[in-house]
Amino acid sequence: MPLNILLLDCSEEIKRRVEQAGFCVDSGSVGYCDGVQRLPGPIYDYEVIIYNPTRYGIDQVPVAVSALGDYPQPRISNATPIYELGVISTHIRRRVIMLAFVNLVVDDIGRLNEVYSWIPEMPRILQTHDQIVRANSAGYLDLIIYPEELKLPVRTKVMAQRYPGQQRTTWERSYPLLTNKNKEALGLLLTWEPSRSSAMLFVLPTYKSNDEICMRFLTRVVPKLFEGEAVKSPKEQFKSPAEMEEEGRLAEIASTQERLDQEREEVLARLAAARRHKVQQIDSDETAKWLFIHYERAVRETEDAYVHIYKLRETLKDKFGGEDEAIRAIGCKTAWEEIGRLTNAKEKDARHAPRAGEKLVQWSEGKVGDGSDF
Repeated sequence: MPLNILLLDCSEEIKRRVEQAGFCVDSGSVGYCDGVQRLPGPIYDYEVIIYNPTRYGIDQVPVAVSALGDYPQPRISNATPIYELGVISTHIRRRVIMLAFVNLVVDDIGRLNEVYSWIPEMPRILQTHDQIVRANSAGYLDLIIYPEELKLPVRTKVMAQRYPGQQRTTWERSYPLLTNKNKEALGLLLTWEPSRSSAMLFVLPTYKSNDEICMRFLTRVVPKLFEGEAVKSPKEQFKSPAEMEEEGRLAEIASTQERLDQEREEVLARLAAARRHKVQQIDSDETAKWLFIHYERAVRETEDAYVHIYKLRETLKDKFGGEDEAIRAIGCKTAWEEIGRLTNAKEKDARHAPRAGEKLVQWSEGKVGDGSDF
């Protein structure tokens, strides 16, 4: 049987894409985005649940103090009271796969934890500011944890610990998928004890495109998690010619994708090596250091830009032992001569003081850019 998927507070665009991929999908809202809870059906009807809140838009009233501290419980109205969100506490620990994106929709960390507090035994969320993120290899789960696709800086981290007053955890395992340099978890995989039938909760930080991660999760990770569990009816076992043709195409795509993933990793490794080599070469060459210093000053100090550009050219002359030698070495005679012309022009003279009464012309960014290619 096809898997039933529930998208909570996700975009309409991702719902459309999931439907086009052939999944049975419904959408709804927990209520923290606009103050109204809407569920399309009983929560226990779904095998996969994805939660991706993108804003915090509810009023606060001092109704009760939450378990996270002195924060009033948010006022959320229920547009579908026939369906209870509370039963998810028992349902999610069964055979349910859940993916929750921790998005910093509100700066107050207490209120942010409230946005995710309905998820049974949700890890506690804390703030951070991490530019460097490391991925811990997790087999096929690597398909959804590419650190280079994260929205940097990562501003939230998660801790596999209970909230104050929360009952004893029933996690069988907590596996950090993404960590910072301090080895703190930015993304987690939680599994429940065997008696709970291997339910899983994925907690990930914000990506440049959470929708892309959703699609990759549903099309490439979820099928592996449910592999071999469904009992097919005779109608499902029979495959029409059209089905076989499309499955053949899917197999080709999967093979191509696997090859592209491998090539991608190899290219990323070579790119990182090339960047390290570039920095080492620049740091070890005194001339290269000064070339970058003059260029950066020219870009930053536009009023003296051509002074610095002229010094850059002089640095190259000193390096190669003369003007002709420098031109031959770098192979850009036209740009070299253009720099000389520009730096000697009356309104841009980089070397001589203006004559008495001579009007000075302010250099615009466009004029400075005349020599930037050099």
